Amino acid sequence: MRTAKHKRSNNKIKMIFMVAIMASVMAVIISSNLFIAKAGVKDPNSNNDNFISKKYYSTMTIKNDDTLWAISERYRDGSESNEQYINNIMEMNDMKDDTIYTGMHLTYYYYTQVESI
Repeated sequence: MRTAKHKRSNNKIKMIFMVAIMASVMAVIISSNLFIAKAGVKDPNSNNDNFISKKYYSTMTIKNDDTLWAISERYRDGSESNEQYINNIMEMNDMKDDTIYTGMHLTYYYYTQVESI
């Protein structure tokens, strides 16, 4: 017959084992996130290997003269065509066609050069 002391000892071992497993899982998640964050996107037009393009997301309110083509020209980094960028923006905003109107809120993405580590 097991004693209360023996049961507590087994429970402690189980708890230590579970904590060790959870710590290992967390370490893997954190290290993979750091790796992904450092990866970035290489700018195909850049001759400098010390910089990468990082992709960011934002929203804008469409003004009178805005077009998807002009937005693409302003924010894409050259790794994709205007058509690809516009199609991605349309998909992100659940648009059926390329019509935009004044006052519409649009989610878009852009790239910024950052120094690689």
